[in-house]
Order: sequence, then structure tokens, then C-alpha cells
Amino acid sequence: MKYAPKIEQNISKFYLCAFFDNWAFATGILVFHYRELGFSFFQIFLISVVYEFLNFILEIPTGALADLWSYKKTITIGYFISGMSFFIVLIRPEAYLTYLVWAVLSAICTTLNSGSVSAFIYETMQVIDVNRYPQVLSRISAISLITRAVSMVIGGILADHIGFNAALLISGIGGLLQTAVHATTVEPARRKVVQFLEGSQPIFQRFITQIKNSFSILFKNEKVRFLLIYGIMYFVIAEFTAVIFQPYLAELGFSTKSQVALFSAGSLFLMAASAMLCGRNKTRRNEVKLLIGTSAGLCLGLVLIFLPKLGIPAFILLYACIGAVEIILADMLNRFIPSENRATVLSAQNQLSSLSYACAALLLGAAMDSLGIKLSALITGILLAIEFSVLFAHNSFKELASTNT
Repeated sequence: MKYAPKIEQNISKFYLCAFFDNWAFATGILVFHYRELGFSFFQIFLISVVYEFLNFILEIPTGALADLWSYKKTITIGYFISGMSFFIVLIRPEAYLTYLVWAVLSAICTTLNSGSVSAFIYETMQVIDVNRYPQVLSRISAISLITRAVSMVIGGILADHIGFNAALLISGIGGLLQTAVHATTVEPARRKVVQFLEGSQPIFQRFITQIKNSFSILFKNEKVRFLLIYGIMYFVIAEFTAVIFQPYLAELGFSTKSQVALFSAGSLFLMAASAMLCGRNKTRRNEVKLLIGTSAGLCLGLVLIFLPKLGIPAFILLYACIGAVEIILADMLNRFIPSENRATVLSAQNQLSSLSYACAALLLGAAMDSLGIKLSALITGILLAIEFSVLFAHNSFKELASTNT
């Protein structure tokens, strides 16, 4: 415990990194900007596919790197690439190819950070007080969402009055500031780091062993397997909602970046409030009921989008449930993963989510181009309701529920 006083400072640095990480001056209006540039829904989803495909390829190797080498160093490199990517887009911000390159860079930084950030935070809280993890995570989520919301509004105003390039520039600066803050964090000492640096086994073989062990945990542990499948479904819903929200607003007549950014900001404030409320009230006794209730809300929200008068309330329901599920899922999943495999397992979960979304994205894009947003959302909501019902009826869910009674 001699490291605890220094590690305690990590918490405030996590909050600060969450602030800089979510300077969404450019990304908050990105889909709207794509449509203004003349990109079709298929082209927009193709950018997502490139991003998700590279996520699939890189997730597990970067997760294993973090587990075997260093959370801190892996994440810091990822943050630096993220910050620099905005400056690279500034070279040709009107070209479709530029955004494909951006998708590649974004995938690299995302995979370096995805499982590693969550693992680093959880490992830090294990040293300090693991029972505080949901509260700390909900605060990080709230800071992220509120910052993103405010920056979206500012970004929309900047884009309307100065240009999209100004939004890109400020976002890049935020990424570099985040890199500097994270470089000062303290990483808990871990046995695996010593094995990686000093072990006699070849490095490649250590990577293979780490990956095999992590996949074994994913598929043989019933609780982890259920949360893996659930996480994939949640990821598809969250990504689909994010893509359709801004074009849906445009169909309602909101035609400026400022208007779209204001609505997008409102959705993130809602997610932040939901995450904070969930982090404060979630317990191991009620988490299963919360998971079932929010899952029903996700499906109902998608179905209600089909009804024009209920479109905005439907998105309110969707974003409230998305914010809550993020906290519930992260806490439950981390609890069942061994420390020495945490980043690799979380990265594998992200990898499978990316692969699933990459497969679904092209179908969803084609459906939206031919059927429209409302009908596509209705069909997606019905299909997901059926899938959730089957999932909750499975023995793996009963096994998970039994641990909380």
C-alpha cells in the first residue's frame, strides 16, 4: 500500500484526461459534415467499416501489449496519435480519402487505449478502494459526456462562422494536452510487466500465450461470455443511434451545424446524468434488474423512432439507457476478469464488437439509403428485442443473476 498516496493522484488525472479527450469540436458534427460534403450513407458507413476492421485486427495485440508491457505507456502513445490525427486531416479536409486515413489513425489510437484505459482505471481503484470504481467511472463518464456536449455546441458555432478547420485545430490541441497529463500518472506494479521484460520465453510466444488465455476466459467463463454477447449488442445499438441521430434531426428541419450540435449536446448531457445516477445507485443486488430494464428501453427507443411525434422522446429514452448501461456493463465485466488478463480480455471484447458492427454497418447503411431512417430503426429495434429475449433466457444469464442473489 505504500504506492497508494501517489496512485490516489491518478484519479484527478483520469478526470482531466477525460476532459481533454472529449474536445469534440469537430467529431460532434462529423456525420452532418459528411453529408454536407456530399458523402452517401454507404460512404459514411464505409468509413466506419475501415475503422472497425482495423479495430478487429489491432485490438488484441494492443491489449496484450498493455498487459505484458505497460498500461501507462501504451495509453500515452495512443493519446499522442489521436491528437496528431486532427492536424493530419487539416491537410485536405474536403477529400473523402482524408477521412479514410483518419479512420486508420483513429483505429490505431482507439485500440491502444480501449481495453488499456479501462484496465488502468480498474487496477488503480483496486489499490485504492475497488468499491469506489462505479462512482469514479460514472464521474469520468459524466466529465467526458458534458465536455463533449459543450464542445459540440462551440464546435457547431465555430464551423458555421469560421469553418470546420477551426474545430479540427482545437480538437487536436486537446489531444496533445491529454497526452501530457497522462504521461504523469503512476502505474501500479504488476507481475506481468516483470515477466514481459525479464522472462526467458520469447516475446512472440508470450503474446500468443496471453491471447490464448484471454480467449479462454472470454468463451469458457459463462458470466464473461454472457457479458461479451450483451456488450456486442449494446455497441451496435449505441453506434447505430449515434449515426442516425444527426440526419434524423436534419429531416425534422434543423439545418445548421449549430442547431444539430445543440441537440447532440443535449443527448450527451442526458447520458452524463444517467451515468451519474446509475453510478450512485447501482449495487450488486440491483444491477441485473437495471440491465434488463435498460435493455428494454434501448429496444423500445428504436421502435418509437418510427412514429414522427415520438421521435425526440425516443432518442431521450435511448440516450438515457445508453449512459446507464455503460456503467453497469463495465463494472460487471471487470469484476469477472483476472487482473493479469484484464486489458487483453477487454480488448478482445472490443474486437468482437467492432467485427460485429462492421458486418452490421453496411447492411444498416444500405437499409437506410433504401428504406429511410424511421423504418430501418423500427426493424432494428424489433430484431434486437427478440435477440435480447433469447439472451436473457439463456443459462449463462441465469448463472450471472445467481451470483447477485
